[in-house]
Amino acid sequence: MLRVLLLSLLLFSTFSQSERLTVAFGIDKPPFVMGQTRTGLEIDIFREALAVRGHDLLVVHLSNNKLQRALEAVPQLDAVTTQKPLPDSPWHFVDEFTYYHNFAISRQTDHLQIEQISDLTNYKVIAFEGAGQFLGPDFRRLFARDGSHTRHYQEIASQRRQMAMFWTGKAEVVVADRTVFDWYRQRMDMQLHTDEPVSYHDIFPGKTWYGVYFRDAGMARDFAEGLAEIKASGLYDLLYQNYTE
Repeated sequence: MLRVLLLSLLLFSTFSQSERLTVAFGIDKPPFVMGQTRTGLEIDIFREALAVRGHDLLVVHLSNNKLQRALEAVPQLDAVTTQKPLPDSPWHFVDEFTYYHNFAISRQTDHLQIEQISDLTNYKVIAFEGAGQFLGPDFRRLFARDGSHTRHYQEIASQRRQMAMFWTGKAEVVVADRTVFDWYRQRMDMQLHTDEPVSYHDIFPGKTWYGVYFRDAGMARDFAEGLAEIKASGLYDLLYQNYTE
């Protein structure tokens, strides 16, 4: 945490045109957004990127399915997070704000052979809700609702329950973002034996990036410049590490 603070202080500078931006984040996507507490990895990254250009952040929470149309529906908002670019959008998009990197994760003591997506058909698998539609055509063909290998496959809406099922042996493989998995692993250590070594099988496409839509082009530019600076300095990676180490 001290390293993060020092880097943040080095990057921060005050501008006469500093402003406070009202920005919409989702709800309850730990560790990216912690419930409705105005804390989490997404919020830390956003605040640090704004601070580089002297701006401040006011956090509001909206349900995840309302974020996409929030700038149109709520005139007081300056930006909305965790978005994909849309054709013909009137707003100003900044890409590569945060990312998810999904893995198939197994206990090393099980010695599972997982080198490609089709290998998952040999095991009991749990995944995050929507994974069957999200993880590419090969995964969809096997594990979507109408897929050919759904008998030993289950999608769980609650990530905490998903992790508990994995650590109690009710599933051999969990499909999850690594940051999410590592965060829950730390916090469930008192209830479950989560210190057992695991293997991260990198069988899915790489990182899935999400961006931010801004109402104002100038603010989008300031944010993009600040985001680039905290990435170049190493602060961006340290913020991710704060939630997983």
